[in-house]
Amino acid sequence: MRMYDYVIEDPSGIHAYPATAIAGCFFKHNSMVQIEYKDQIIDGSDVLAIMSLYAKEGDTLSFYISGEDEDATMEDLLEVLKGLKKSTHNF
Repeated sequence: MRMYDYVIEDPSGIHAYPATAIAGCFFKHNSMVQIEYKDQIIDGSDVLAIMSLYAKEGDTLSFYISGEDEDATMEDLLEVLKGLKKSTHNF
């Protein structure tokens, strides 16, 4: 099992774009991904579940990855999260 804590840096928190990016990176892998936030544990590939966490800037999401390709899954997750840190959204 691999685990990673991610502190949200986007002032908008986890809204539709980052939730879709996070969930989307898991579909090509066979590992199971769960996200823990406060007292909730959700399926990491479920966009609506990720959005329903209402996680805000400064909150921490814990990712748990287990399965046959957990290293590759973790690499893809880290790339997506790195991209979220660099992006700026003008709404």
